Amino acid sequence: MTAPSALSVLLVEDDPQIRAVIAGLLNKEGYAVRAASNPFDAYYMLEEAAVDLLITDIHMAGKVGGGVLAQEVARTWPDVRILVISGFDPEPDDVPLGAQFLAKPFGRDELMPVIRAMMEV
Repeated sequence: MTAPSALSVLLVEDDPQIRAVIAGLLNKEGYAVRAASNPFDAYYMLEEAAVDLLITDIHMAGKVGGGVLAQEVARTWPDVRILVISGFDPEPDDVPLGAQFLAKPFGRDELMPVIRAMMEV
């Protein structure tokens, strides 16, 4: 199953290998993927062009993590769907109201159904 070409995803993950794997899965499914290695770059990318879905890791190198980014995106761009991913249990503020959480590690069979369901809403 492929996604309509109009659906865009911003992937924020500081681990380059994980970022490449997830981006590859999404590209194979037909999503237009842009990727950032940190929340600051992601925020600038969001200001430049709208996205349909933000996928962000919580724990990243630096002072600002993905939880802060997810909350800011939920406030600033309320139409953007948000998927928070992490190998750790999220803090209550890490996952904004209406966002989804997916625990790492995960594979295609766990990731794609979540994304498809989110994009159908």
